[in-house]
Amino acid sequence: MVKSVHNTKMTSAVIYEKLCKARNVAIVLVCSFLIGTTHLLFSQEKADSPLLSSVRVVGNKALSSDILLQTLSLHPHTAFTNDTLGAALGRLYKQYEELGYPFIRVRVDSTRDSLGVSLQLLIQEGMQAFLDTVAIAGAFALPEQIKEEILTSTVRRMQACTSQTIQDVATKILGYYRGRGYPFASVDVARVEYVADTAVVRAKIFLKVTEGERVRIQKVRINGNERTQADLILRAARIRLGGFYEGTEMEKVRQRLLRLGIFSEVNKPELYVSGHESGVVIDVKEGLANTFNGFIGYIPSAVTLQRGYFIGDATIVLRNLFGTGRAFSAQWKKEDRLTQALRVSYREPLIFHSPVNVEVGYGLRQQDSTYVLTELQLSGDAELWDGFFVGATFAQRFVTPSASIGILGYGTLSQSSRRSSSLFLRYDSRDNIWAPVSGVRYETEYAYGLKSLATATQPVQEMRVDGEGYWSFLPRSVLALRLYLRDVRGPSIDASDLYRIGGSKLLRGYREGQFLASRAIIGTVEYRFLTGKSTFLFVFFDAGSLQQPGGSNEGFPAQARRAEKLGYGLGIQMETPLGLINAGYALGAGDTFTTGKMHLSIVNEF
Repeated sequence: MVKSVHNTKMTSAVIYEKLCKARNVAIVLVCSFLIGTTHLLFSQEKADSPLLSSVRVVGNKALSSDILLQTLSLHPHTAFTNDTLGAALGRLYKQYEELGYPFIRVRVDSTRDSLGVSLQLLIQEGMQAFLDTVAIAGAFALPEQIKEEILTSTVRRMQACTSQTIQDVATKILGYYRGRGYPFASVDVARVEYVADTAVVRAKIFLKVTEGERVRIQKVRINGNERTQADLILRAARIRLGGFYEGTEMEKVRQRLLRLGIFSEVNKPELYVSGHESGVVIDVKEGLANTFNGFIGYIPSAVTLQRGYFIGDATIVLRNLFGTGRAFSAQWKKEDRLTQALRVSYREPLIFHSPVNVEVGYGLRQQDSTYVLTELQLSGDAELWDGFFVGATFAQRFVTPSASIGILGYGTLSQSSRRSSSLFLRYDSRDNIWAPVSGVRYETEYAYGLKSLATATQPVQEMRVDGEGYWSFLPRSVLALRLYLRDVRGPSIDASDLYRIGGSKLLRGYREGQFLASRAIIGTVEYRFLTGKSTFLFVFFDAGSLQQPGGSNEGFPAQARRAEKLGYGLGIQMETPLGLINAGYALGAGDTFTTGKMHLSIVNEF
């Protein structure tokens, strides 16, 4: 028997109806006969609305009597009608069909006395049907490989033939078609064939796919953007008008919008068809686009009669100026008693409707009483693939020392300027910036510049690599691994060119910028125990290999110096009304409990 119903949805009720009509014609006739017989018995008493006194189920094996009585929902001392019996039998047949018993029969015996009507249902379950094959016809746009993947992941040969199994297959088929821009696709059960032998009944399911028309994206609608300009969202989404809807591409659109950092939620763009117009709808929810990120630390004194001191870092980022996605940031940093730094930057996103972002920055650093460093930067980056950026930076820096001096064996410091260009690559797949559970972040940069001194101009090369990875290997457990590499080289480098290692971000357990190095390799192993979405306890171990220049660099020792440093500690990060607070305690080599370093940071969005 061939059954075709033109629908655009494949619900379990529809599948059940089709399976019943295609497979159980005899069962429907028997059920109708039994209900009709019951109607004759009670038609004369209809006006009296007889009460049901008892219900008994016999002959059942696959399901217990208690489960069947609950399914029937025929309660003693309630009014009994033909409609009540018909509905109860319908539920019973459906429950057995969902377990793969297409040949079930039920005989209803009834008696009536002064207490009411007593029912006995004699169930003949028949043989359970097992799924042999599923054939799919009409799916011309469905590749054979995808078809095989759907069937392999959904259907196991010789499993019970149930409507839920067919529903799962149909749902995955429709999911593929919806994701390829076929909004009118439907899946119907054409027919069911049974092959019975002495041991088992095998079922063959024949599905018919009606693909319908594949539609193109003519328009993009945006909902939920109260402050953010629609033009920014359209530029960031990069949806090609006139193209076909692709589910995988729409997920990329969602990720692009989330990476703007101004939305708390972005739904995957959905296809719509209205009259002669078709397109996609993007639903967004604007979040808090501004961030304050700061920390304060206390450094105990290494001298008995001298007091310790506080250090700090405060950063403000405004990520959605006037709803345009333009960003401004300002950072102030105090590393020790006499050293502080200031940096401001402005970012223009997606200039000229292209995927290119441009940023300009200005930095000023007062290094205790030795020198002042001023730096100007112009950089641009573009997203080549989703989450993968490539960019370039042009920088000019000036160093003005208080005098031409040698700094504690770190080279002779003279007035200089350096002009450099760099290329960088960046990839970020973390699921959360502040408390990632999975994903990686990678960034590498190579810079080449010319350093001008009073007597000569010399080349300077720099290499930077940052890598982070997060894995959840047990419930509530996250392993965080980090690796940082820094390298600067050239015949005229001095203390202003060296990297300052130590502190809350690089090599915990030591003072901010405690070590100067021309080459550094720093690794971190951190275990986190999650107690909330962004709340966790953590323990960590940091290790670093640091090298200072030597040889031909003026003012440095003849031989390069190398040192290995270790740091370890523990802490907590928690969500509070003030924001996300991270508190840590770290010990470095030779530290005691009283000389450990304490750091407290807060992230607040507003």
